[in-house]
Amino acid sequence: MIAIYRFMVWFNDFTYIEVRYRFFSLQSFGWYAGSYIAMYAGHHMFITHWQGDTLNGAIVMITGFLIFIIQIRSNFKRIPILIALAGSLAQSILYIPMTILALAALFIAIAAASRIRPAFCINGE
Repeated sequence: MIAIYRFMVWFNDFTYIEVRYRFFSLQSFGWYAGSYIAMYAGHHMFITHWQGDTLNGAIVMITGFLIFIIQIRSNFKRIPILIALAGSLAQSILYIPMTILALAALFIAIAAASRIRPAFCINGE
């Protein structure tokens, strides 16, 4: 994770000097993470026929894919094509493990905040 972070800082510094654009930001991570989660959840819903219908999964998966495409398009719209290609590829690859870690951290935070307590048997059985 430290190597990923250092690469992201270096790449952001490089692109900011060259074209005044930062690829790795909290906003872009949020959009990519949302698209990855939607594509994964939609695929799972599609395969398992969630609530008896595959259309639900297809809609969620397509929504995630559209968010992903819009993010890549915004990169290409603002900067030269070669830097946009490298940055979009780096974002697409590096945000996957970050999304998984962020989801794990979110679940741990929710579990810690919910004050889960052990259940006691009242009847003595």
